Amino acid sequence: MSSAYRLRAATWAALWVVVIGFLSPVAAPHAVQAQENVTIDAVTAEEEFRWGVRAFNNGRYNEAIRSFNRVLSHDPENTAARSWLGRAFYFSGFEDAAIAEWNALLSAGDGTAQLQTWVETLEARRGLAFELEPAEDYLISAEFSGRSEGRSVFAQPVSVHPRSDGSFFLSSYAGGEVLLLDANGAVRRTLRGGLEGFNRPFDVVELGDGSLLVSEFGAHRVSKLNPDGSRVRSFGSRGLGEGEMLGPQYLAIDRDDNVYVTDWGNRRVLKFDADGEFLLSFGRSRGAFGGLRAPTGIVVLGDTVYVADAEREELVLFDLSGNYLETIGDIGLNRPETLSEYDEGRLLIANRDDVVILELDTVTTERRFRLDTEIGKLTAAVPDANRNIVLADQAANKVVVASPASRLYAGIRPRIDRVYSDAFPEVMVEVTVQDRRGRPILGLQAENFIITEDRYSPASRPSLEWADAAAETVEVAILASRRAELEPRRDELGRAAEALADAVSGRGRVQAIAAAADSPVLEAEPGAGALTVRNAVRGEPAQFREGERFDLGVRFAASQLVGEPRKRSLVYVTDGRLGEDAFSTYDLIELAQFLRTHGIRFYPLMIAQQAPDEELAYLAEFTGGRVVGHAQPRGLSPVVAEMLGAHDGRYRLRYRSALDSDFGRRYIPLELEVIHLETSGRDEAGYFAPLQF
Repeated sequence: MSSAYRLRAATWAALWVVVIGFLSPVAAPHAVQAQENVTIDAVTAEEEFRWGVRAFNNGRYNEAIRSFNRVLSHDPENTAARSWLGRAFYFSGFEDAAIAEWNALLSAGDGTAQLQTWVETLEARRGLAFELEPAEDYLISAEFSGRSEGRSVFAQPVSVHPRSDGSFFLSSYAGGEVLLLDANGAVRRTLRGGLEGFNRPFDVVELGDGSLLVSEFGAHRVSKLNPDGSRVRSFGSRGLGEGEMLGPQYLAIDRDDNVYVTDWGNRRVLKFDADGEFLLSFGRSRGAFGGLRAPTGIVVLGDTVYVADAEREELVLFDLSGNYLETIGDIGLNRPETLSEYDEGRLLIANRDDVVILELDTVTTERRFRLDTEIGKLTAAVPDANRNIVLADQAANKVVVASPASRLYAGIRPRIDRVYSDAFPEVMVEVTVQDRRGRPILGLQAENFIITEDRYSPASRPSLEWADAAAETVEVAILASRRAELEPRRDELGRAAEALADAVSGRGRVQAIAAAADSPVLEAEPGAGALTVRNAVRGEPAQFREGERFDLGVRFAASQLVGEPRKRSLVYVTDGRLGEDAFSTYDLIELAQFLRTHGIRFYPLMIAQQAPDEELAYLAEFTGGRVVGHAQPRGLSPVVAEMLGAHDGRYRLRYRSALDSDFGRRYIPLELEVIHLETSGRDEAGYFAPLQF
C-alpha cells in the first residue's frame, strides 16, 4: 500500500466525520474544526501504526521506524507506537536508540515490568556486569525418575552423552537400552541394539557423522550403530589379549575419531581407530608409574588423555600414544567416575556423591553444586548444550538436571522476532529464546510455549515448525568486494566464491551480492550454482570502482537472509582491506548489532595472506564467525560445518487465532510465554491480519 493511498484513505475518513458534523444540529463551527483536526490526526496515526507493524513483521525495519515516528508526530502520547519504535530501532541495529525510547516510556510510568526487565538485560549485556559476577552455583532444576506411572522408563542409568540440539543419550545399564531424551527429559527414541540386543550398555558417544558407539559391559565389546540405531559392527571380545577386554566402561574420542575405552577388568585403556581396528593399550605398570587399578572416566583434551582411577582416587595423564605423563592426586576425590570438559581448561568430575570442577592450570577444585536431593551413586556429570549439568545417579535410578542459579532466579529471555499473519487465522511466530547473557536455549518442544492473544484469549496449541538447533541447511549470502584495487584479482575472488559454493552444495543455498560504489546489487539469486556464483563474484572490470559502500552491502546482504528458516551466514570475499567510505551510512557497531540480533555470522573470506582490517576481524568475532583463508588444507567444508553447528535458539511456531481481525483493521496483541524446567520468560508483540475489502 503506497503512502499516497494511505493518506487519501485517512483524508476521506476524516471528511466523512466533518460532513456528519455539519449535518448535526448541535455542532458549532469551531467544534467542527477541532473535530476535523483531531480526527485527521487520529486516523492518520492509526493507519501509520498499522503500516509500521506490518512493515516490521515483514522485516522492513527502516520503513517501520519512519511509520512509528509519523504516528508520534500525530499522537505524541501514543505509548504503543513508542514501544514499537524502540523495537524497530533494536531490530535495525540501533540499540542505543531503542534503549532510549524504552527508558522514556519507563520514566513516564508507561512501560511494563517486562519491558523494564528487557532493558536491564540489554544494558547488562553491553557492560561488564556479567564479567564481574562471581562464579555461579548450580541448583537442581529437574529430576527424572527411572519409573513413571508404574512403568519402567530406564533402569540404573550410568552415562549421559549430550547432543548439540539440547537432547542427550542415556545408557540404561540394567534395562539393556540406550535412550534419547529431549531437553524436557521426555524419551524420544529407544535403541535396543538390533537382533543381538545390548548386554549391559555402559557408555555411549556420538561421532561426527552421527553414528554411535556403545560400550557393552556384559558383552565385553564396543558396538557401532548407524544414526538410525541399527548395528554396523562390534569390536573387542572377552579376554586378556591385545584388543580384548573385560567389562569395558567409559569411552572417549580424540580429534581424529580414534576411540579410547577404559578396560575395567584388565586395568588399562584400549585405543582403536574409527573402524574398530586395535591400535594400542596403556595404563599397565611401567617404570615409576605403578599402573591403573580401577580405570573409570576418560576424556581427551588436545594431546592429553585424562583417566580417572576410582581406587587410587586420582587422575592419571597420558599422551595420545599412551605414554605416562603425570598423576593428579590429593584433590579430594571420592571414587570418581565420568570426566568431561566443563569449559576450556577445566574438567567436570562425577565424584560419587557430589560434583567437582577441576582447574587444570592451578590444580585447584571447586564445589558449586547444591544437590538438595538424595544421592546414591553419581556415575555421570556432563554439561549439556544449554549449560545445565546432567547427572546420572545409578543407585537412586534417576537423572538430575542442575542449572545455573541466575537462570532459575532471573528466568530466560524469549524475544518475538516476527509474526507472519498473511494466512490469518493461521499465524506463525518466529521467536529467539536465550538466557540473560544472550546464550541460546536449545531443544525446546511445542509444549514449552504458551501463546495468548489480547492477554485473555488462549490461542490453539502451537505446533513447532522449525528449530535452528535441528536445522540441517544453511543460507549463505556472499558479498563480493568491488574496490578498484581488486580489479586485477577478479579471478581469485571468483575462485574463492566458487570453492565456498561447492562446499555449501547439498547443505544449503548461496546467493551473491556485489558491494558496488553506489548501491549493492544482487548478482546471483539464492540457490545459484557454483559456476554462476563464481562469475557473479568475479564481476566485470567496469564494476570495480573507488568508494565501495561496504556498510550498505552488508545491510543489503543481511536483509536477504532475515526471515530465512535456515542457519544464516554472510561471507565477504576480500583481500582484507576496507575503503574510506566503508561506514558512511552505518557505523561498525550498528552493523555488528544488526547482524548478531538476526543470528547472522560474518566470515571474511580472504584471498590475501595478510591480517584483515581490524573492523572486519571485529565483525567476525562479535557475530560468532571468523576470518577464513580460502586456501584451507581441507577446503571450506569445515567452515560450512561450523555454520551448520552454530545455534541461536530460534524457533518457528504455528497456531490458529481465535480472534476476529475486523477485516484486518484490528490490532491483535500477542503474548508468548516459555517454560523450561524450573525457568520461564515472557515477551509481547502484536500483528495485523491482511486487509479485506
